This record gives sequence, C-alpha cells and structure tokens, in this order.
Amino acid sequence: MKEPKPLIGISTGDPAGIGPEVTARALALEEIHALCRPLVVGDRAVMEAAIAFSDLSLATRAATEPSQGLFEPGARDVLDLHNVDMSRLRYKTVAAMTGKACFEYIKTVIELALAGKIDATVTGPIHKEAIHMAGLDYAGHTEIYADLTGTRDYIAGSTFLSSLLPISAHEGGAERMLARLRDRSEREQIRGLISESRGLDWGWHNILVTSVNTGKNKPHEGLNLRDIAERRGEDPVEALFNIIMEEENAVTMVSFNMSEEDVRTIMESPFQMVCTDGIVLGKPHPRAYGSFPRILGRYVKDGVIRLEDAIRKMTSLSAQTLGIRDRGLLKQGMHADITIFDPDKIIDKGTYKDPIQFPEGIEYVIVNGTITVENGVHTGRRAGKVLKHS
Repeated sequence: MKEPKPLIGISTGDPAGIGPEVTARALALEEIHALCRPLVVGDRAVMEAAIAFSDLSLATRAATEPSQGLFEPGARDVLDLHNVDMSRLRYKTVAAMTGKACFEYIKTVIELALAGKIDATVTGPIHKEAIHMAGLDYAGHTEIYADLTGTRDYIAGSTFLSSLLPISAHEGGAERMLARLRDRSEREQIRGLISESRGLDWGWHNILVTSVNTGKNKPHEGLNLRDIAERRGEDPVEALFNIIMEEENAVTMVSFNMSEEDVRTIMESPFQMVCTDGIVLGKPHPRAYGSFPRILGRYVKDGVIRLEDAIRKMTSLSAQTLGIRDRGLLKQGMHADITIFDPDKIIDKGTYKDPIQFPEGIEYVIVNGTITVENGVHTGRRAGKVLKHS
C-alpha cells in the first residue's frame, strides 16, 4: 500500500506582510502538491485576499482539524483561526493584532506537530516589530520555535548580520536592501526603525562579526560591534550599515541572546533534537565543530540528559522526523553511519574567539560504511552524500 504524502502545516506569517501572498503563490504550484499535502494555518479571509491580490485561480476550504483536509486540486485547505479583524487590517503596517495572530499561527502548527497531527511545519515571513507590539519577547520565528519546542545547545545564535535590520529594509531582496543603505534618506529612515528588540536590547558588545569577504573588514572577524564601531570611529548603527553595505550582505554574526537555564530546560523535552546549524565561514559559531560533543561531554555529564536519550536525539529521532527510513539506527539493512567515542573524554574545544577546533574523544567515524576518522585522525576519505527526499 502506498504511503500518504506528508501533511505539512504552513503558518502564513504576518497577515499584514508578504507571508500570505508568498503562501498563496507557493500553493498555486502543482509541484508542491506532488510532494506533500499542504494545510494552511492562519485566517481564511486573509488567504482569500492574498489569492485575489495575486490574481490566482484558487479557492479555499475551511477545516477545523488536519484530518478534515481533502487536499484536492483547485482548492486549498485552511485551518481558519479567526484571529484577524479584516476591517482593521492595514497592509504593510505594524500592529499588535497582526503580531498576535502571527504568533498564534506558529503556535498552532507547533502544537499540531507535537501532537502527531501533521508531519512537519513551514513558517511564512513574520514581522518582528509586530510580535513585540503584541507583548511577545521574541527576536524572531527561530526563538519562538525554540521556546515552544526545543533549543540550540549554546546561549548564542548565528545568522547573517543584516537580520538586525528591520524587516521593511529587506523588502525587494538583498539588492534593494543594499540600495536603501546607499541612499542617505532611506538610510536614516531605517535608523529610525532600529528597535531595542535586536542589537540595542542585546547590547552591541553581545554581537560578534564572524565572517566577511573583504580584506578591509577581515581584521574585524571575531570582534563585537561595539569595538568595531570604536575602531572605525562610527556609532554602532552606522558601523552596522556600512559593514553590511561594504560586504554586499555577505557578513555573518554570532549574537548572545539566550539563557543557559532555558537551554537546559528545553533539552529535557523528548521532542528536542540536536543539530549544528552552522555557517562555516570566517570565525563561525563554535557549534559548527562542537554541537554534538558539547551535549555528550557537558550536559550528559551534568545529568541534564541521559546518554541514551542524547544519542537518540542525534540519530534515530532526527532521521524519523525527517522521514529518512534507512539511517539513524544500528540495524541490519541500514546505512552504516557510526561514531565511536569515549564518553569520559568527549568534549568540544572551540570557543567564540577560536571556534575552528575539532573535539576530543571521538576515535572512529564511519560514513556509509567507510572509515573517515581513525584513531582520532581524519583519513581524508569523503563518503558522505546529499540525501534527497523521494
């Protein structure tokens, strides 16, 4: 019997932003329906307005439970949450109503996923300022997911430096954003929109520039924005704008904005999984080299999580969640992806200042049946491959 296609919950993002339109245009593609059963989670009226604005030949159908979805051609199933008063909705504006609605959309898809009613989630673009106006203290959708499901095993996050700019600065793509920074008038408008929910609230000293392309800014790698601004003779906001512009947006950061207590609490959740999520450029976040050893060598030893649970979160839970049926377990017929480590010695070594360091305590790594690390030394063999969903 043929297995059903995965059921994907799609939260539409900010109702006053581009999220509903992006969702509508994506759902108009038949390729999407060949791969999955999409269930929109949001406001049906907002989706219908986005469909009309995009001039698409689509209809919507209301559902109160994922199991009610028919997923038939020509109609898109919407789990209608009725969070938005359409008479008050103003597009391209920031409002507490839309921030609250956006959060409820994400919260609902997470609850459905944790209850096993959907197989995965996708989130449309959100407006961080609207989230904050709704009284919610989140820096973005990643932090919402971390709060409601799981978290990273470090108290710092990592992404592109331009994420510190208000969302309106990103409209039209990277080239349009850079053009705004070059225009003195638009640049000042962006400065006025910089909110205390990002860099100012975290503290400029808590934001490290981790990778750049130009030789001019190479000495800044690993330094925080406050110190970089002092070296350049600029205020931190001006330094932020100029570095993004000079690097043509190819600049990454590490930001200290999490709580160790929260990390430990969420790590205890049976739904939390482990990943690296590293951007391996310049001086990357140390998680790129040490995420897994850090959990095994620190949190297991501290009693936060049992060894067998930690390994499950790194292997079988991740594989099963992503639908990878031939990996994640030591079992006949499965691909031989094996790590042999000493539980008493394993630990990460990288720091935020010197992140490119291999961990200790890993004796052997076998990838697809090929030994790639032997006696703690890489053999030079590269046996990995890209796994494509089929």
